[in-house]
Amino acid sequence: MKKNAWKSRIKKACKAAGTYQPFFDHVIASLAGILEMRDRAEEQYIESGSSPIVKHTIRNGAVNIVKNPTLVVIM
Repeated sequence: MKKNAWKSRIKKACKAAGTYQPFFDHVIASLAGILEMRDRAEEQYIESGSSPIVKHTIRNGAVNIVKNPTLVVIM
């Protein structure tokens, strides 16, 4: 979901809860940006095969098994 859609959704939820105040807009915008980035990372993770562990080759040719970086971003 895009940042503006997240902002709208968050504001709507705050208004429904009776907690919305205009001075929350900056925090809502920040949260919306974070959620948009999380959504992109999740899409990448799914497109890459949803593997929690990936092989990473370092300069000398050694292969290391590491956590999938996109999964780390999602969490």
